[in-house]
This record gives sequence, structure tokens and C-alpha cells, in this order.
Amino acid sequence: MMPRRCNNGGSGREVISSKRLFRMTSSDRGVWQDAKTAADLLYHISEGFQKLRLWNSSFTTGGENENVDLVVSKLAERLKKTKTLEALSLNGNNLGEHVLTLAKALEKNTSLRFLEVRNNKISDNGAKAIANSLKTCNNLIFLNLSGNEISNDGVFEIGQSLEYNSTLTKLSLHHNRIEKEGALSLMRCIEKNKMVTALDISDNRIEGSNFAEIQAQLLLQLKANKNSQKRSFLEALKSGSGPWNRSKVFLIGEEASGKSATIQSLNGKSFDKDWEPYSYHPEYDRFEFETSADQSRWKQTRKHGRLHHTTRFAAKLAVDKLKCGGFQHEPEPDSEDMHTSLSAIEKSDTLLDAHIDSALSEYEGVSVFRNHHNNGITFSVFEYNENRNLIHKFHRLFFTTFGTYLIVFDMQKVLQKVKGAIEYLKFWFESIRFHAPEASIVFVGTFHDIVNSRGDLETISETLFCEVLSSQLFPFVAQNDCLWFYPVDNPNGLGLGDLHEVVLKTITIYGHSRKIVSIRWLHCLDELLNAASIGAPCLTLRDVTKCASMFGINSLAEISAMLNLFHEFGFVIYSTSTEALRRLVVLNPQFLVDSLNRVIVDCANMSQEAIDRIEKMGLKNDVEKLCQTGLATYDLLECIWGKDHVDYLVDVMREGMLFHDWSFRNTDKLFLIPSFLQDKVIGENETCQDEWSSKCIFDFSDRFLPAGVFQRLVCLCVSYSETIQSSKEPVCQKGWSKIYFGSMNVVVLSVSKDGNSISVAVTDQRRASFCVSLLTTMLRKLNEESLSGSLSWKTFIEHSNSRIPLEKVRNSRELKPWTKDNITPGIITSSIDLSGFDIV
Repeated sequence: MMPRRCNNGGSGREVISSKRLFRMTSSDRGVWQDAKTAADLLYHISEGFQKLRLWNSSFTTGGENENVDLVVSKLAERLKKTKTLEALSLNGNNLGEHVLTLAKALEKNTSLRFLEVRNNKISDNGAKAIANSLKTCNNLIFLNLSGNEISNDGVFEIGQSLEYNSTLTKLSLHHNRIEKEGALSLMRCIEKNKMVTALDISDNRIEGSNFAEIQAQLLLQLKANKNSQKRSFLEALKSGSGPWNRSKVFLIGEEASGKSATIQSLNGKSFDKDWEPYSYHPEYDRFEFETSADQSRWKQTRKHGRLHHTTRFAAKLAVDKLKCGGFQHEPEPDSEDMHTSLSAIEKSDTLLDAHIDSALSEYEGVSVFRNHHNNGITFSVFEYNENRNLIHKFHRLFFTTFGTYLIVFDMQKVLQKVKGAIEYLKFWFESIRFHAPEASIVFVGTFHDIVNSRGDLETISETLFCEVLSSQLFPFVAQNDCLWFYPVDNPNGLGLGDLHEVVLKTITIYGHSRKIVSIRWLHCLDELLNAASIGAPCLTLRDVTKCASMFGINSLAEISAMLNLFHEFGFVIYSTSTEALRRLVVLNPQFLVDSLNRVIVDCANMSQEAIDRIEKMGLKNDVEKLCQTGLATYDLLECIWGKDHVDYLVDVMREGMLFHDWSFRNTDKLFLIPSFLQDKVIGENETCQDEWSSKCIFDFSDRFLPAGVFQRLVCLCVSYSETIQSSKEPVCQKGWSKIYFGSMNVVVLSVSKDGNSISVAVTDQRRASFCVSLLTTMLRKLNEESLSGSLSWKTFIEHSNSRIPLEKVRNSRELKPWTKDNITPGIITSSIDLSGFDIV
């Protein structure tokens, strides 16, 4: 990133800075002539920076006390709020007692990891203040207090604070006023702490012989700490288990609604109007974030090595065990004995050996403990970068109960009642509620810089409550005081704090974030993800089972539980609902999206190259049939997907209700793909339901009619129609179908314009009650087998523009054909096969 110039606003000078590092040294003394300018400069510059270095800047020398207080207080205020600053160096500024203000701010800081305050005339009072901050600041890993005026009293307080701190690994107290008693008390605290591996107490007031003795003991103790950490880490790699501290967040929203900008803002990054949204995957993006130990902030994580998940989890388990006193220090062995001791940890096979060796290399190379022992929650963020129509068809394949769903919308569109805006929100709300009923939902309204009046916000909230939530209270929908959504202004950061807080709250409120897992599962996960990284989009269950056995996971039940958990957290796609789905584990969800896309979208817009290839296969007529009738042949699907994956993908589409088996007196295997059906056009000889005096209505408006249910019901009716010898060829179009139950009885099904009900009209009134019973049974079976019982509906008879509940029509002579006791004896002949449907 190119440096940028920050005008100091008063002195006419400019300070060169970058987003990663800001430096100011004694050569910039002119900046500090005006204390207010200096304070404002510090406050604004430090926002967004990862490193801030102010060396010998003289802002505490030669000035009035109130000026010094102003500068220090501004810096302290920024320390309390920053979510990005990781390294702060204030060497040579003669802070003295002003360090008390900074230490107090440090208690509330959640981002700082490196702090240097060398040569600042810090006394025991300052050391005590810093010690108090160490008791609550569980993010600092490096502290340099050298060149100050700290004596035994200050060191004693620092040592006591280490009993509460589990993150500090390096501490420098070089060139202070520490004596023998202070050094010994500090060493005793280090022995209990076990996390500190580097401590410098040289050049203090300890006599030569005493210092040599203490230094030797200290080096042994620090080495023992390192060995305890290493041993704990390796044992965790072998057989550890504990809470995984993992969850996931889904971001859903229309194009240009501000989804990607919201991710960036929550990640603590400044708004960039020229920034391009994520586009690596056209439909499905996944990013990983980690919260701080106190869960007050989050940041995007970087992958560390091949065993990213394993090493992070093992480091956490090891630190937890060390904090609980799980290891006793043993006499220090030499390097060969140490190798023998570690090798004595029994290993089951070569692959686990390789994993442990690899993890050990990472441990020694990049300090696993320093980077990975945070007790915060790691979560994946999934962003749907839609082609809206495509994601509408695919979403139920990816929605799971574990996690939080953020529905992002442009407040301007809702306020102005832009066509489709409310319908869009309602669709996604009902979809999440249907497919992930236990998940939390947060509505996020963007462009708060434009829509900012309280009246407008309340109007939007009322619209959401009445038109999207249907005036019902839902405990899983997050409320923002009196609003049903969280307004945010990404460019200026307004509202992001509240959104940040509610997302973390919903992540932690459910028990799945603390799911207990075995380290062996994480070994297996990393191995699967490594296979995906080298181009394997999926593996057979047999291959996964073989991989799992390498890590001592041999039970099929445990393997299934492991894969189900990985599926819930979005690492793989795995289902056990059919044999074909059970046999394959998808490692790259984008593979699934791309594969289904090739049929659902690309078949209607094929490139010339694809057309030529299909013609060579002799399948040109199959493509034309698909585009005209919505019926795809198995041969065409095999040509598009390949022999290895066709059966799996057929079951995926069937399970996701993206297409349906079609079997009406055809020797070929056919599948109905609803997205290819044309709009309803009623011919001269076709009967329109609107002309009939009465019809049956299946009303789903209390909940939701998911996409694909109507088409699946139509296909079930077609399957039943085929069992009756005299049935004619059915006619199917988008939202409307005419199906024959015998030569004389025509059943017409259609979906209402609002998509909330299915109506049924029957030509043979003697069969009306039977048809209603049959369709009810089909819906119940479909609900149980494909929708986990989430579908609910009410049945009405519509007559003379009024709806009467089915159970109340028995006393009506006009509507008697719809009642069950009106079935004419003998009308159901023995030639009709009802084995697939138990009539209710």
C-alpha cells in the first residue's frame, strides 16, 4: 500500500504514514508545539493503524502539564477504543506518572499485543498500574519496561499479576533498580505462570555472584516452561479434546446492498469507496474471523500451515491445561533425552506421525502459542454474492441451524417501497425460518448516512414487523431497542458497534459454539481441506473413512457424526438422506454450485462449444426437449456432469427440490426441472379453475411454501396418474398443471400469485373427496421425507369467492362432493396401485 500524507492541521508540516505503521521521532518535534494539534493528530492517526511508534518525541518535555495531560489522555482514549492497533512503542518520552493514565486504558484494550515503554522514568507506582492492567488484559504477549526506575516493590506487583495473565510470553526489565529479593520473587511467579519463556533482568542492582546464580536458575526455569508448553502441545495433538469455540455467520442481501462493506467494517477496516466486492467465487464466498478473548472485537484470520485448524485447537487445549496446572516441571533433560521423551508419546500410524511432525515444525517456526492460544470464538462468514435467481434455488443446500444469519438491505428501497424489496426480505426470512428454525436472524439496514431520521427508521421497522414478520414476535430475531433491525453507516462507522455486539451475542448464545470435539477430528478436517486445496472437489465416503482411520477414527457412527458437524459449520457438504448422497463428501461447496449451475442456467444459454460437444454425443434433441418441456434425460445429465458424479448430483437436485423424477410411460429416465417450465398458457380445450364453482385450497400462508414443493407434488401426482391405464399425458407449465386420474377425471393444480397456496380443481365431482385425501397424503409424505416436518398448511374449500375450512363443509349440500363420506363405493378399482400412498 502506498504511503499517504497526513496534514498536521497547524504547523504546516506533513507526516508520512501508512495504514500499517505510523512513526514519529525527535525529528518531528515541531508537530508538538501545539499540544491540541498533537493530541488530535494522535487520536485520528492511530485509528486503523496496526503499529504506532512515537520515539523521543518530547511531548512530555518542555511543555505545560495540562498540555501533556491532553496528549496522553487522547492517546489513552484511543487505546480504549481501537480494534486494530497491535503494537505501540513509546520509548524515550519521559512519561513518568503519566503512564498511570495509559495503564488504566490498557485494562480495556483488546487489540494490543506488543508494548514498549523503555526509558520513560516509570517508577513503582507506574509498574503497579501496569501490573493491574495485566490482570485483565489478555491479549498482550510482549512487554518491554527496560531503562526505567522500577524496584522490588514494582517487580513484586508485576510478578503477582502473572498469576492472572495467561498470554504474556516475553518480559524485559533490563536496567531498572531490581535487587536480589525482587528477582527471586519474580522467578517464583514465573514457575507458577508457565507461559513466560523469555525474561531479561540484566543490568539491575544484583551483585555479580548472586546475579549469576539467579540467572542460571532463571534460564532453567524458562527452558522448563518451554518444554512444558511443547509437551502439552504434543499431547494435545495426540489425544486432546475440548470446546471447539466455533460458529458461523451467513450474509445475505441484494447486489449493492452493502454486504461486503459491512464485512469490512465489522473487521475494523476503514471504508474504501473504490474497493471491489469479493468476486473469487461468483455465488459462494467463505471467510474466517476470530474474536478476541473477551469477544469485544474480531479480525480476519490467516491460514497458518497445512494444519491450520489442528494447531490452533491443540495450542488452545495446551494452554488451558497449563493454566490448570496440568503439568509439573521435571528435571531438565538434554536435547537427546527430550527427543526420546517426546517420541514416547504413542502414535498410531504414519499419517498421524506426519501431522505431528508438521505441527511441531510450525510450533517451532512461528510460535503457535503466540498466535493461536486465544480463547475467543472462531467463525466462518459466508457471503452469497448472488445471481439472485440461482441462489434462490440453491440456498436450502447450504442453510444449517448452527450460526447467525444477517439479512442486509438498503433502507432507501424499503422506505420508498421499491418493487420487490419487501418480497425479497420476506422470502429470505421465511426461508431461514423454514430451513434453519433454531438459528438467529439479524436484519441490517445500510445507508444510514442517507436514511438517518428517527421517523424514517421507525417507519422501516414497522414495515419489517408488519410485512416481513407478519406482526408476530420471534425470539430468534434480534431487536435493537425499539427497532427490528440495526441501521449502519459503513463509510462513517455509525451503528457498527451495536451490530458488532449483537452478532457476537448471537454467536455465543447457543451451545453449538462450545461443541466438544476431539483433536483427531481436526486432524481429519485439515487433511480433507488439504485435499480440496490441491483440486479435489469431493471424496468418496470410502476415501474419507480411510483417511479418518489414519487418525484412529474407526467407528462409522463417529465418522458420520464428524462429517455432520463439519457440514453444520460449512466446511463440507454431506447428507445421509439417500445412498448416493451418503457415498460422497463435497469438500468444495463451489463445486456444487458450479455443477448445478451448468444444468439449471447454462443449458438455456449454452456456448457454441458446448452445443457442438453435445451434438457429437447425439444429445441435441435432449437439450431441445429440456428447453421446451422442462424434462431432462439421464444421458444429458451424464454428459454434463460426468459418470463419476451424475448419480450424486441427481440426488442433490432431487433432495434440494431443484428437480423431480418424471415417470409417465417413458422407457428413458426423465427428470422435471421446474426452472425450464414456461408460463401458464391455457389452450382452447383446457379447463381454467376460475370457471369452476368450487375448488380445494391448501393454504400455507401461516408459514411458508418453499420453492419446489408445488413441482414435487405435481410429479407425485404424475406418478400416481401413470398407474391408471386410461390416463392421458399430463400438461405441466410454470405454476400450473393438468393431470389425468383416469380418462374422465382431470385434476388441475395451480399456485396462487402470492405463492402462498395451492388450489385443486376436479372435473369428476364423485372423486373430489378422494383427490383431496390423496393430495393431503402426498403433502404429508413430502413433508416428512424432504422437509423434516416443517411444512404446515390449512385446507379450505373455496366457493362463491369465500373460503370454508374443510372440516366445516360436511353440512353443505353444494360442497358435499368434497367431504370424505361421499366417495362412491367401487369407484376405486383394484387396478389402481395405491401402495405408495396410504390414503388418509
